[in-house]
Amino acid sequence: MVVGAFVGEKPDFTPVAHFGILSHDIAMISLNKAHYINQGINKNKALSVNIVDESRLEKAAVAGSVSGRVKDKSSLFEYGLGETNAPIINDAKLSMECVV
Repeated sequence: MVVGAFVGEKPDFTPVAHFGILSHDIAMISLNKAHYINQGINKNKALSVNIVDESRLEKAAVAGSVSGRVKDKSSLFEYGLGETNAPIINDAKLSMECVV
């Protein structure tokens, strides 16, 4: 899965392996504190969780291979904005917006 959030004026995307739905309104995502995307999640209190299929795995791998501090990842995926203003990957098989 790929998590998306705005960091400053640009969306950032990072793959995440540890995710779980705990109840109807609680999800848990495990991200190390050092991840660049955490700045945007903490500031905006919103993120998207996007489940991508095999056709997007190469882009997901690129998103995970370099930090958003080093490379602008905003053009990796076509995205729209959800109700929380989190970037939602347009062609993801399933997307959820989460509020922190």
